Amino acid sequence: DPLNPECPSLLLEPTVTNNFTYSEDYSQSVWTKSNSTITSFVSISPNGELNASLLTSTGSNGGLFRFASWTTTQRTISFFVKKDNSETVQIYNASSSTNNVVFNLDTGVVISEGGSMTGVIKSYSNNWYRISATHTATVSQTFGLKPETLKSVYVWGGQMEENNYVTSYVPTTNTIVTRTNDVCSITTPLGVTTITETFADNTTNVITSIPTTYIVSNGLIKKIIMN
Repeated sequence: DPLNPECPSLLLEPTVTNNFTYSEDYSQSVWTKSNSTITSFVSISPNGELNASLLTSTGSNGGLFRFASWTTTQRTISFFVKKDNSETVQIYNASSSTNNVVFNLDTGVVISEGGSMTGVIKSYSNNWYRISATHTATVSQTFGLKPETLKSVYVWGGQMEENNYVTSYVPTTNTIVTRTNDVCSITTPLGVTTITETFADNTTNVITSIPTTYIVSNGLIKKIIMN
């Protein structure tokens, strides 16, 4: 497609639960506002509705915090954020402050990664970014989203998933929500001896034990070759 120079890919995601209730309503008491304020539903979010909020730091280490009960080794925390007047924002482990990821909302890059946290930032329309941090731990933790001191960012769509990477956003209200896994399958043609899956990051998965029905692996698949 000459109008789309990017090679299209097939996104197949695993079953994922957003363990953050009230993922868009930060006025709720489950979200702790420490040295910060929330002004609810004052900006258009990435889904086109007036449901994004303004997070303002009112003092040192001010931010939006949430306790997370930990049952897996790795989890990924993510938010959609948009600059108001805070150039940077960080996802921060309040239980272990050396674990944090700092993101630049002017340049759209990860500035630093601390401790066992690793981060990813992805741009969306209207100057929104989705930022995520993957953390390795074995005990429950408290995580936060922090703008610069006495500055503000817009925020929407918080998510915490039992995964080592971020997946599509799953909105919640008063209960956690699970999205079931995507499945794509075909009957394997006769004579196929090798199936090679190529992912968007150019890693490959070679299948030599050929099933009667081939089920495409989870992930962002850009090419499948059957020989």
